[in-house]
Amino acid sequence: MNAASSTKTHDPHFKVDYWSAESILRHPDFPHARRAYFDKVLALYGDDPFLNKLLMEAVRIVVFAVAICMEAGYRPNDRDTWPTIGNLKKALALFGLASPRRIEQIVGRLVQTDFLESRVSPLDRRARLLIPTARMLAHDQDWLIAHYAPLAVLFGESDYALPLKGDKAFQRAQRQVATGIFVKRRSKGTPDRRRRGTPFSDNMMLVC
Repeated sequence: MNAASSTKTHDPHFKVDYWSAESILRHPDFPHARRAYFDKVLALYGDDPFLNKLLMEAVRIVVFAVAICMEAGYRPNDRDTWPTIGNLKKALALFGLASPRRIEQIVGRLVQTDFLESRVSPLDRRARLLIPTARMLAHDQDWLIAHYAPLAVLFGESDYALPLKGDKAFQRAQRQVATGIFVKRRSKGTPDRRRRGTPFSDNMMLVC
């Protein structure tokens, strides 16, 4: 089987065609794609014990990614999109991975280690905005490359040229899409489905 003989699945909500998990898993080059993923992720974290301890825990990875997504989708005229600690907690409730206090601790650590910056809002000095630093965005760019590289192995590099070359506009657009999902689900009062048995991986797909 090759990419040409595969058929993409259509998503009516987003109006796009995509490769389903089934088509990826049954692709004859899947072992090579898996190896590419392992190599990229190992290179991303390397032998740095500080970075591994800071970001390899599941809840920290999610806090890291959602913070980037929220800033990418920030619209000054819509307070629901402001990247504040309060809105971050609301978005993370979708995953059910940590208490509000734990989220505050992780955010504090990210600020201390120059991954996040806490700035006073220019529109409301009572609010503080969590802004990703250049260090955080660079790590996120490498993270995206690690996750798109396996798809390029399976289906060719042409469709994945932008993420693979570290295009900043693509990075921001990709993260903005995820933010829209958070805001939409919060506005509908979506409960924390994790406590009702929804797998963590289902929600993690929102930020991938």
